[in-house]
Parts: sequence; structure tokens; C-alpha cells
Amino acid sequence: MSDTKDRVHREVEFYDSEQSGRRAFDNALTYLNDGIGRLRRNEVIRAAMRDAAGMRVLEIGSQSWGGPGAHFVHYFVSRGRLLNFVGWTEHDEWNREDWTDRATVARALAAFEGWHPQVRRIIAAADTCFIWALFDRDPLPRWSVGRTTLLGDAGHPMYPFMGQGAAQAIEDGAALAACLLAADNADPAVTLRRYEQLRLPRVTRLQDMSRANKTRFHMRDGPAQKARDVEWGRAGDRSPDTLRWLYAYDAGAAEPLA
Repeated sequence: MSDTKDRVHREVEFYDSEQSGRRAFDNALTYLNDGIGRLRRNEVIRAAMRDAAGMRVLEIGSQSWGGPGAHFVHYFVSRGRLLNFVGWTEHDEWNREDWTDRATVARALAAFEGWHPQVRRIIAAADTCFIWALFDRDPLPRWSVGRTTLLGDAGHPMYPFMGQGAAQAIEDGAALAACLLAADNADPAVTLRRYEQLRLPRVTRLQDMSRANKTRFHMRDGPAQKARDVEWGRAGDRSPDTLRWLYAYDAGAAEPLA
């Protein structure tokens, strides 16, 4: 089994014919974080197989499958003992805010009817599944009022389609700590506004990028989908410039207050 670390974001592998519209691509969508809100809803089905021994033919890295109106991600966890999968499908009706609803394996299979046999085999191997909804929210114009501010999902809930929900909460914490240290004895309200000024543009951009990726991952077959696949064939699902912007960022490098 080859190491896939250097191939993440760069390799596109087409498994089925154009007629089925199902295609697979390697990427790094390994985080799951949702924001409860409004606008767009997506149904999420998730499960982990207790014994992943039968899945050893799969590569160690994360693998995602994209198709019309849905996508599917799977990756090993617990040192390769478990295989976790997450499937997203689009729906117009959902009003529960709950992470613990159970879904049957039959329902998960029905959601991915007609997909590649590998996807179907993974779903069928699960003992049980959980189901919940992702709700989209527009970015907030501000987080801070006086000596009170927000961080993480409270301030910027986002779709998981940039894999950045948890990461941005950690960045918020690092930036807030740096601002407080740099401020010394400055007015806390001024310090929190500085924190907001540093973080708000970045996370707003990521909220927008995550929303855009939901559309990109779920494209129906056609010219736009074909152009997307060509792009992914060259650089994976994220461009090198985007990756540099994302991962070269130093959340703790707050400038002292003037």
C-alpha cells in the first residue's frame, strides 16, 4: 500500500462512466463541524465500522466521492482499526437540531443508490448510522460588544467543506490570547475589537469558501462539472495559493495595539 500524503489534493481518479456521473478524488476533508441556522440544509449520515479489516484494500488517506447533489467521504481512524464515513445529501425539509438521531443502514444505502460499489460496500458494512442536518448561516458583521466577544462556532459557524470549523476555533483562541498579551493594561473592549478586526475577514472568507465548495462538490453533470474535474485533475480540490493562504497563517502573531 503506497503512502498517499504527497498525493492529497492532486490526484483525480475516475471510476465510472460519464453516464453515472460518480467520480472520486483524493482530498483532506477530515473534519466535521456544523452550524445550526438557516438558508441551506444538507442531510449528514455518519458511521464507523468496528472492524475495518475487510477494508484494507483502501488507501490510508482520506478519499471523497462527488456526484449530483451529494458527496461521500471515508477515512481510517483509531490507527486503522476503524473506517469512518460521512455522506452528505441535499434535502429541503429538516427541523431538528440533534446529533444523536439514528439512521438505518438501509436509509444510507438508499441515499447513495447507484453510486460506485466501493461506496455501497462501505455503507453496508456499518452496524448503525447517525443522521443530522447541516444548516447554513450568513457571516456576522461583528462579534464583540463591550467586554464580551465570540469565538468558534458561536461567531462563525460554517459548512465542513473546507475542513476548517474546529481549526478556526483554535485559531480564534490563539489570536485572542495574543491580543490580550499584546494589550497589556489596555481597555479590554478595545482589545476585543482588535481581536475581531484580525479574525473576522479570514473566517468570513472561509465561510464563503465552504459554502461555495458545497456547490462545487454537488454539481450536476454538465460543462461546469467537466471544468471542475479538469481543475481538480491539475491541482486537487484546492489550489496551491489557497492552501498557502490557509496553512501559512500565524494566528498568534497579533501586532501590539497602537
